[in-house]
Amino acid sequence: MSTSRVNWRNVSEDDFNTFAESLIVRERTRDGLVGQAVDGRGGDGGVDIDVRVERTGQLTEILQLKWFPEGFSNKFSDRRKQIRHSLERAMEHQPPVWTLVVPCKLTPAERKSILAMREGRGVLIRFIDSTVLDLLLAEYPDVHDWATRDVGLDALSRIGREQSVLAKPNDLAGEAILLHNRADGISAYWGRNWTVKNGCYVEELYAKRPDAHLREPLSFVLEASFGPGDAELHKKFERSFGYGLIEPLVLPEHVVTSFTKVGPEWFAGSSDFGGLRLEPSEAVNSGLKMAVTLTDDDGRRIHSISGRTSGTTIGWEGMTLTGAFGGGLVQRWFFPKNLAQEGTLELTFKPAGHSAREIQRIIAFLESLQDAAKISVTVDGKTSELGVPQEAAADAYEPNEGFRELIDDLAFIETDLNVEFEFPEDIPGPMERVWIRVVRRMLSGGCVVLPEVNGFSVTLNGKRSIADSGLFGEGAALFIRTDEWSVNIVGEELFIGSMGVYHPGVVARDGAGHLAALKAGTAAGRRVHFKPTDGTPFRIFSPARMSPATTVAAQPWALTGIPEHPKLESMPAITDGDLARGAGR
Repeated sequence: MSTSRVNWRNVSEDDFNTFAESLIVRERTRDGLVGQAVDGRGGDGGVDIDVRVERTGQLTEILQLKWFPEGFSNKFSDRRKQIRHSLERAMEHQPPVWTLVVPCKLTPAERKSILAMREGRGVLIRFIDSTVLDLLLAEYPDVHDWATRDVGLDALSRIGREQSVLAKPNDLAGEAILLHNRADGISAYWGRNWTVKNGCYVEELYAKRPDAHLREPLSFVLEASFGPGDAELHKKFERSFGYGLIEPLVLPEHVVTSFTKVGPEWFAGSSDFGGLRLEPSEAVNSGLKMAVTLTDDDGRRIHSISGRTSGTTIGWEGMTLTGAFGGGLVQRWFFPKNLAQEGTLELTFKPAGHSAREIQRIIAFLESLQDAAKISVTVDGKTSELGVPQEAAADAYEPNEGFRELIDDLAFIETDLNVEFEFPEDIPGPMERVWIRVVRRMLSGGCVVLPEVNGFSVTLNGKRSIADSGLFGEGAALFIRTDEWSVNIVGEELFIGSMGVYHPGVVARDGAGHLAALKAGTAAGRRVHFKPTDGTPFRIFSPARMSPATTVAAQPWALTGIPEHPKLESMPAITDGDLARGAGR
């Protein structure tokens, strides 16, 4: 660990802000969190740096930088007012943690004075002083070197290499070109492209002439040892070399016995590292139309599906053909060089990120596999046929009635509203599944139980006409209607438009008090909560989509594994007269 050469008490305010922000943003950006410096010092609302959860944007910490190199005691005690003001401004954002950052060593009394500013607030106050800043500089030496780079500039300038300190905008490009030119001159047959990303060096070799592999051969020797717990990795390893590398293959340290590069002096040598990651080469034969057909024992076609090839790879045992079919289905066909052997097929089904209609199409194909005897693939006019790999089909998709219901509902909504969902990584929970079914029923002109709602709260406008409705006494029917209703389903805001909510009998809580206020003319602005008189739920429907029938009964949700509302059977049907009596309440 290096020793910091930064004297925090002597740095300028601008340098303190710059260095401290760089260190703290780097340190706080990890483990799913993102630290970000707020632009516009002085008008930042008590925030210099905020830390949030990257996935959700939830605020977890606010850090406030104060350039108080002398601290805030004795003759500098007035600075505590500035700190209090910044803390109060930051509390408007309700952070769980507020951290004060200063370029001095805090005394116990100074810490105690700041902690007292919580005044009952549920916020955790922390401190970053010069001692913590020095530790951060040691942890991130590149920031330390950047902060003290003028020392290196003086030394390099003496030998005419000022550019190497990277102090000017074009210095990095100049140094990179110099290194590239030196590396490029090592071989007349092979060139080297290299990058460094997040501290990781990546080198790519390319042939300068077509016969480079003959004039200056390069090869690798890999020795690997797989233990009892590496059976699945061993299978992938052998498949990758036997039929070509399809996707990245990571070999951990305990598997790689040795890795040796064989060739000229500039290339040859053994590598000592923690593990090995093998990357596939650029795809060959990608983007070709690919048709897959299922047939029964009599050769009759049961189902077919089309997609595009993702590429082909070749190994010492045979060839792999990979195809993507939308909806999250990937097929990998393995054809051995020995034509007497039948090929095999692997199926992968990952619906996340795809539309419901695409997924619906894939499910129909996967379910048809259960009844098929043969499966054939046609690419570029050439057809190959296999027996249906029932085990592979079962591994890819196990029929699930609840999942099928969900996809069918979402596909119906997509078609009806001309929208497209991105299916989420996590399967929607029971209540979201209910709401999806509710929306489908509404779009179909049906009436269903309104989930999660056992009452309504409204604000009175003061009009006395509602006083005689019965809502504030024994109860009365309530019908609420809007033509501007929308609802969020799996991340998409859906505009439904026409929406109605009905109940045959609701009553206001504290009805007598509200009724008295209505009659006295003082009810405007009062908040009233209405609840059912009989314990039955509210009904929801889309009036504009309903048929002109005189009565409408609430339909069940009818979802596998999700119980209906216990009062569903006792709910009377709705008539046109009911809606008329409940309207305008």
